[in-house]
Amino acid sequence: MLKVLVDLEIRKNKIKELLLSSRGEFGVSIIINIAIALIIAAFILLPNMKSFSKKLMTDITDWYTNTLKNSLFDTSI
Repeated sequence: MLKVLVDLEIRKNKIKELLLSSRGEFGVSIIINIAIALIIAAFILLPNMKSFSKKLMTDITDWYTNTLKNSLFDTSI
C-alpha cells in the first residue's frame, strides 16, 4: 500500500514539474489539445448517438410488440 502511495506521489510530482517548469507550455498545450479533441468528438458523436438511440428504441419496441407481447401475453385483454 505504501509503495502505491509513493508511486502516485512520484507521478504527481513529475506532472507538476512538467506543468511548472520552463517547458510548462508543453504540459499546458497537452491539456488544451485534449480538451479540443473532446469537444470535437462530442460534436461528431452526439448527433450519431441521437439517431442510434432512436433506432435502438424503435427496434426494442418492435421486438417487444412482435415477440414478447404476442407470444407471452397473448391471453391478456
